[in-house]
Amino acid sequence: MKILYPTTTAAVLCLLALNAAGGAARADEPIDEAPSVSAATRARAAVDNACSICHGERGISRWTYVPSLAGQDKDYLVDQLKGLRARNRTTNYSRAAMWGMTANLKDEDIDALADYYAKLKPPEGRPGEGDRLALGRRVFERYASGRPACATCHSGGRPAENLPRLAGQHADYLARALREFRAGARLNSTMSFMAAELTDPEIEGVAAYVESLRGEGNSSPAEPASSVERGRALFRGAGCFQCHGDEGKGGVSNPNAQGGLVPTLTLVAQGYSDAELRDKIRRGVRVVAKADPAGPAPRLFMPAWGRFLSDAQIDDLAVYLKSLAAGQNPGDF
Repeated sequence: MKILYPTTTAAVLCLLALNAAGGAARADEPIDEAPSVSAATRARAAVDNACSICHGERGISRWTYVPSLAGQDKDYLVDQLKGLRARNRTTNYSRAAMWGMTANLKDEDIDALADYYAKLKPPEGRPGEGDRLALGRRVFERYASGRPACATCHSGGRPAENLPRLAGQHADYLARALREFRAGARLNSTMSFMAAELTDPEIEGVAAYVESLRGEGNSSPAEPASSVERGRALFRGAGCFQCHGDEGKGGVSNPNAQGGLVPTLTLVAQGYSDAELRDKIRRGVRVVAKADPAGPAPRLFMPAWGRFLSDAQIDDLAVYLKSLAAGQNPGDF
């Protein structure tokens, strides 16, 4: 059965709204022909006359298969809109609804739209309970199959720049997105890797669990006073402890890695200079040394945290790791 997306009509209305705000434009030209009209004005016209039809008047979608945008990370929205404009996203929904919607948007229009939605109050989440939610929480907090937990990147709503806020997002939309990542229909190397071995019940569960979260949008709680305390909070919030153990005192099993475990971190002060440690965190360890060179590659590896953490956050994390009490040999984490 062919799905008729309400946003196909909205795409036409969006172009009409933007042209009305910025002057007439040919299909092959940027929409802005009137420099006296600001990008913010054009963006608000688009929101009021088109975007809100599907994404809601305050950025909270009325259809569960359409994402809510309120409180979303601005940089993430910019990236997604530019990707849609370039037709890098080729799913049926993207083709039907968003290719036409974004075709003539200029960079300043995209920035203004993202800024508008990022400042709105995010969805509050939908309470839930039962086995499906319990399964979803386990996947979100302690995903196995040689992959880090979802919470590693998505904990707390916005632990790193340019990553989506998931708390309160519609479960139907999240489940569809995860299936698209799993099938390779939506291209993102990290998410395709993460979703590759998720079962349908796990996808439904983690989507329901994330929808139940309230989150705090893009505002952060008061930061701990010291660099060590901020680093400790990152170690927990980014999920480092799930592989390296609480306080870095013991790693989980990593078959055919040297030592058979993800290394402990309690002696990094002796093994690395400050600059070396920061660089190790930033670059990660994609290829882990094998115990048996002829055997399979160890399943667990350290991601390049420079993709997710700011320089200041990496500095705090390095300071925290250097503060850990002495313990076992740290190895090459």
